[in-house]
Amino acid sequence: MKKITEIFVVTTLGMLIMASLVSCNNLNATEVVELHVQTQMYEASIESDPEDVSAQFNLGMRYATGEGVAQDDERAVYWFRRAAEQGHAPAQHHLGRRYVSGIGIEQDYELSWHWYRKAAEQGYAPAQTTLGNGYEHGLRGLEQDYERATYWLERAAEQNYLFAMSNLAWMYNRNRYYERSMYWFRRAAAQGDVDSQNRLALNYQHGISGATQDSERAFYWYKRAVEQGSVRAMHGLGGFFGSPFNDMQDYELSAYWHRRAAEQGLIISMFPLGQMYETGRGVTQDYERAIYWYKEAAKFGHNIAASIIGRMYTEGRIVEQDYEQAAYWFRKAVEQGSTPSMIELGRIYETSTNVAQSYYLAAYWYRKAAEKGSAVAQDNLGRLYEYGLGVEQDYERAAYWYRRATARGYSVAQANLGRMYEYGLGVEQDYERAAYWFGRASEHDDEQ
Repeated sequence: MKKITEIFVVTTLGMLIMASLVSCNNLNATEVVELHVQTQMYEASIESDPEDVSAQFNLGMRYATGEGVAQDDERAVYWFRRAAEQGHAPAQHHLGRRYVSGIGIEQDYELSWHWYRKAAEQGYAPAQTTLGNGYEHGLRGLEQDYERATYWLERAAEQNYLFAMSNLAWMYNRNRYYERSMYWFRRAAAQGDVDSQNRLALNYQHGISGATQDSERAFYWYKRAVEQGSVRAMHGLGGFFGSPFNDMQDYELSAYWHRRAAEQGLIISMFPLGQMYETGRGVTQDYERAIYWYKEAAKFGHNIAASIIGRMYTEGRIVEQDYEQAAYWFRKAVEQGSTPSMIELGRIYETSTNVAQSYYLAAYWYRKAAEKGSAVAQDNLGRLYEYGLGVEQDYERAAYWYRRATARGYSVAQANLGRMYEYGLGVEQDYERAAYWFGRASEHDDEQ
């Protein structure tokens, strides 16, 4: 009777302890107990057969995930190694991953590749894919080797391993082996790889990367990707139905799909949706919604959208003219890499009466754009140096920037440089050269 009581107490305590773990793992009490029992079975199997590599690997996974036991990375590595040393390919792969991450073991890339290679040589597709990617990109101490990358990725892909098929397709595409890339994109797409479906759709839509232009096939693959919830495919359909080169063109459907993608946070759909509301293409014209979507795109880093809003405020188009707001949005665009917005900021500070005029700031922004190669900014900066606005007057610097702008065919700068030669400002007076530049300026329209 005493023995039965002890068993009951131990069992009850065990159940209570395991049940206490339920809230942490989102499992019910029965599932927790089952995991614990399975873990004990693995331990018992190893005790009776020290070479039971499957039990060793499974026990390693339990310690790695904390299912059925307290999570312990060092114990996980111990059991992965036990199984790996006996030739268990998945354990070898996981041990390789541990050497990469340095979790539960000291990081060692050389040993990571050793174990990946061991698993790959046994035909384990995930390890073959990792090895192939390593050789393609020259990762973590591996010398870049496309031949070996192709060998390992193809071995994994031939086993219908989806990740390998997709990676192989992208590798062939990057290296312009389009026939092979299309073959593997099709194989991966057929098995549900969303990135491959989107790429196939794009290739068929535009007739690029080895594909013949085919609207029906493009639509088919976009639709397959959308059915899996791909936001990028929604954007793709927005562009597909909005394209003038597509015999299935439908602006209303274009707006519908851009809206679906934009509402899920895809920036590249917010901008065209703003354009559609501004122009009334595919939707009822609505300036408020146009500005809303432009601003949403700008907030998330779309510099063209930010620049458009800036110009709206500068010109008083759709919104009330407001140079302070214009400067705010142009600065946003500049932060996101827009050179034209630097020029716009320069113009605001040079000419606007609605913000504190500052030739110094105008010169600052013109110089920033000029150094990035903008002929308009180079000419404007030259003018500020010529007249000493915001900078110390310097005819030589003025001529220098005019000359930089003429190299890009900007006729205003050509005329300005001609004047410098005519009057000998910053250059030796030379009527012949002056005539040359005046002639060049009159030959063509301004180019920015």
